[in-house]
Amino acid sequence: MQIIKKSLQNLFRNNWLSVINILVMLLMLFSISFIYGINQIGEQTLSSMEQKMDMGIYLKQDANQETIASLTQELKSLKFVKNIKYYSPAETLEQFKEKHKGDEIIQDSLKQIQENPLGGTINLSFQDSSQYSKVTKILEKPNFSNIIQNKDFHDYQEIINSFNNVTQKISLITIIISIFFILIAILVIFNTIKLGAISRKKEIKIMRLVGAESKFIRGPFLLESAIYALIAWIINLGLLLTLSFYTSDYLKSFLGFDFDLYNFFTHQSTSFFIGLLIFAIIISMIGGSLAIKKYLKA
Repeated sequence: MQIIKKSLQNLFRNNWLSVINILVMLLMLFSISFIYGINQIGEQTLSSMEQKMDMGIYLKQDANQETIASLTQELKSLKFVKNIKYYSPAETLEQFKEKHKGDEIIQDSLKQIQENPLGGTINLSFQDSSQYSKVTKILEKPNFSNIIQNKDFHDYQEIINSFNNVTQKISLITIIISIFFILIAILVIFNTIKLGAISRKKEIKIMRLVGAESKFIRGPFLLESAIYALIAWIINLGLLLTLSFYTSDYLKSFLGFDFDLYNFFTHQSTSFFIGLLIFAIIISMIGGSLAIKKYLKA
């Protein structure tokens, strides 16, 4: 109880220093939480993109039906292929007309041709984007490549690569900022605890003379450091939950799919926040321990 009492006294004795400590620790925790949130949004966005992605394989008009059936069967055998659908030339033409029903030039051109200029189409959807290269290898087989007019997957792959690059750059910048705040937090807490130790220098000397153990002298300072971390953690948690609660609808609208960040923080991030608290306390106590170390020497 004495250790708790003294640590609280130290906390309220230097009000402004305590506020600065908590603020710096809060910035550190918020930047780390921001990285976590960005990574989760990125993963959810990528997952949503992969679910919506498909590959359109456009076949030549004179494609042999047996070869088409063989290609379809081989693609169906791939475990990562979620759905596969073959559309005949007539069905492909109807889809094309529907897609461009507002384009009078295209509609007039089709009427003038009077014949179906399109071949059949095979549409694929996937469960795992990392396996797309296996589909490409199948399509490059001589017996299949001869019946293929075109395929439209490469643009999707470029979108995924671009998205990953942007997400990685944002994460890298935020990691650098977080490391900066970690170093600042250790430095600020170090100086605060050091000032507290200097102001109690005579008291510490007397305690040493009467035989007080190092842990009894160190305890209040380390607990003070831990309290800074705990307060900053509580504020950070409240701030994150408040922001995520009021921005969830805007985030869903911006991303274009249903991802509730507030629900994710409250139901799926318990281990992250507990780990963040432990990390904050360790960082704080490192700063406090370094500051009080010289005053524990006999």
